Amino acid sequence: MKTNLKFLNVLFVVVLAVSLAACAAPATPTQAPQPTTPPQPTQAEQPTTPPQPTEETAKPAEPVTLRYANWNLGTEEENNIQRQLIKAYTDANPHVTIEFVDMSAEGGWEANLTSYAAKGQLPDVFMANNVPLYVKNGWLADLTPLVSQDADWQKVPQAMKDAVTYNGKVVGLPAAQFIMGYFVNKELYEAANLDAPEYGISPDEFFNTAIALTNIPRGILGLDELEFVLGWYPSTLDKNLKWFSFDGEKMNYNSPAFKAAINKLTELKPYTWQGLTDEQKANFKSVGPWELFLNQEVGARWDASWNIPNYVQNATFDWDFIGIPGGNQALVLDIIVVSKTTSNLEEAYKFARWMTFSTEAYAKEAELAKAMGSAPKLPVAMDDASLALYQSFVDKPGVNAALQNLDDSLVESLAKIVPGYINARWEGKPGIDIGEDKDVNMWYMFNFAPEGRFKYEDYAAKLEEFANKIMADARAELNP
Repeated sequence: MKTNLKFLNVLFVVVLAVSLAACAAPATPTQAPQPTTPPQPTQAEQPTTPPQPTEETAKPAEPVTLRYANWNLGTEEENNIQRQLIKAYTDANPHVTIEFVDMSAEGGWEANLTSYAAKGQLPDVFMANNVPLYVKNGWLADLTPLVSQDADWQKVPQAMKDAVTYNGKVVGLPAAQFIMGYFVNKELYEAANLDAPEYGISPDEFFNTAIALTNIPRGILGLDELEFVLGWYPSTLDKNLKWFSFDGEKMNYNSPAFKAAINKLTELKPYTWQGLTDEQKANFKSVGPWELFLNQEVGARWDASWNIPNYVQNATFDWDFIGIPGGNQALVLDIIVVSKTTSNLEEAYKFARWMTFSTEAYAKEAELAKAMGSAPKLPVAMDDASLALYQSFVDKPGVNAALQNLDDSLVESLAKIVPGYINARWEGKPGIDIGEDKDVNMWYMFNFAPEGRFKYEDYAAKLEEFANKIMADARAELNP
C-alpha cells in the first residue's frame, strides 16, 4: 500500500509541473520516475519537497526444506492438529517445505536417529526422547543466542528452561507441558454417598476414600493402577524428594519414604486393576485399566492433561483433576531440538519455536481445536492471554489450582533430561538373582517388590548405590 501511495504522489507532482511549464521559466531538468513505457523527456519545475523514491520490491525468500521427525503426527488421513499447525506455518511461510522423516525402522527412536546421524542425515528438527544422549553425541545446535532475543521465551517457566539447558547452553525447546495426576469421576463418589476428592486432599484421606469406593461385585474400583503411587508418594513423606525418590542429583531408594511407598503399594493392590483375579475382572465392562475411567468403573484414574481433549469430547459425567494428593502434580515435558548439522539454523529455529512455545502458534492451535470440538494442550509460554484461552476450553477447579502451582511440580520426564536415569530406573542390572530369575534389572525390582517375591529392604541399599554410580558416571561424561 505504501508503494502505491508514493507512486501517486510522484505522478501528481509531475502532472502539476507539466501544466505549469507553459507559463514558467525553464528549470534545471529533473528525471521523472520511469513507468513501464517511458514517456518523452520533458522539463519540469523542481518541486519544493522532492518525491520519495519508490521502495524496491522485497526479494522473495530463498526456498528452504526442513526435515522434521516427531511421533505425534498421526496419519495423513487423520490430519491431526499437529499436521494442521505445520500446514498453517508453511501457508504463512511459503518458501519453507517441511519434509517428514521416516522413523518407522526397527530399534526405536534413538536407534533411528543414530542411523541417520551415521549417514550425516539427522533431521533438522526433531522430538527429543533422550537429550543427554544427544548432548553426549554432539548432535544439538546451541540455541542460546536465538532464545535470548525471543520475547515469548521470557514467558516460559524457569523449570522448563532449566530442563533444556546443559552446561549453560539452551539445546532444546519445551514443546509441551502436561500436568499429571489423578482425574476423578465425581458422580461415582456421590452415588456412593462419599465426598469426591478435591485438589489438596491429603494422601491418607485419598487412600481411605479409594478403599471405601471400591465395590468389585458391582464393577467399581477406587484406583485404576498401582505402579504410579511409587512415583509420587515418597515426595509426600519427605519434602526433599521429587519424582520416584530423585532429589535433584541422586536416587533415594534406601530412604524411609521410598521403603514406605513400597509397603503402601502392597496395601493398595486389592483396590486396583492389578489386584483383580480373572474371575473378578468379569464384573467389569473394561478389558484393561485404560478403559475404566470413561466406562465409569473407577473413582480415580492416573493420567495427564494430554488426555483432557478426550475427556472433553467423550466423558458423559462430571469430572475433575486433583493431581497428587497433598496439593501438587507431576509435570511431563515434550522437547524439540534442532540438529547441529542443519544447513539453515535460523529457519530451523523459526519452525521449531512455532511447534513449541510460540504464543501465536498457541492461538492457532486453540482455533483448530475449537473447530474439532476438542481442546488445545496447555500453553508453554505462560501469559494471561494464553491461560485465559486455555480456560475458555477447560475450566475445572482442580486444573485451575494446578496451573497456579506449577513451580512446585514434580518433573516426571526424568528419562528425557537426567543423565543415567534410564539405567538407574529401568534397564540397569545391579547383579541380583531372585529365585530362578537371574541377573534381573531395576524395573524388575520395583515392579515385583509389592508382590512379596522378595523383601525389598534386603536390596534397597544396593539398588541405591548402583543407581547413583550410574548417574554420577553419566554426568561426568557430559561434563568432562
